[in-house]
Amino acid sequence: MTAAILNKDFVEQIEKAKENNSLIFFIGAGVTASQGYSSWNDYVRHLIEYWKYNFDKLKSEYPYKTDWISQLD
Repeated sequence: MTAAILNKDFVEQIEKAKENNSLIFFIGAGVTASQGYSSWNDYVRHLIEYWKYNFDKLKSEYPYKTDWISQLD
């Protein structure tokens, strides 16, 4: 199989898992270092601040589409 076929199959499997609510991400310790953060806690703090800002922005721009955001809060 070529790389293109393998990538297409992989993407299709990811899409099916998402549709079936069975998609899970496993993130290892190296993800923080590759993003320039000294620790996992620093990385998570950054993500929390990023999404707080963006959820507020989504709520103000698309209030009719954000009922699901309150479920995640």
